[in-house]
Amino acid sequence: MVKVPIKLVSWDEITEWARVLSMKIKDSGWLPDIVVAIARGGYAPARLVCDYLGISDLISLQVVHWPSTAQVAEKAYIKYPLSVDLSGKKVLVIDDIVDTGDSIQLAKEYIERNNKNVEVRTAASSGYQPLPSSSLITGQLRLGIGFGLFIHGTSLRT
Repeated sequence: MVKVPIKLVSWDEITEWARVLSMKIKDSGWLPDIVVAIARGGYAPARLVCDYLGISDLISLQVVHWPSTAQVAEKAYIKYPLSVDLSGKKVLVIDDIVDTGDSIQLAKEYIERNNKNVEVRTAASSGYQPLPSSSLITGQLRLGIGFGLFIHGTSLRT
């Protein structure tokens, strides 16, 4: 059985992560037209970021990498794809935790592959490891052991 490191977090911690993440996004000078939450963990942070940034368009995409608690699927896959055209949009994909980076990377690639002239950036409220450095735009702000804020994209390099 796979041992998964866990940390119980309070609602106050989640809202603070979303607030700080929103500030970093604002400071980058790039604001999304729409936010895509990775179901299910990305729902709360995505909604909070939308509120902090004043964004009303929020949709979700279900990526499965953890089919049940503490069990890892061999490969992440999209269970329920998007049925909306995001062509020409600036899209922010948000998840709660980046474990391997597979889920958030798959969502980013899926959106890019299925929409024309779309600019996709990704963010997670906490994580164990960031996405590959080629997509990192602002680095990480450490909030505690094993947790940090990550914002990823393809421009605005540090």
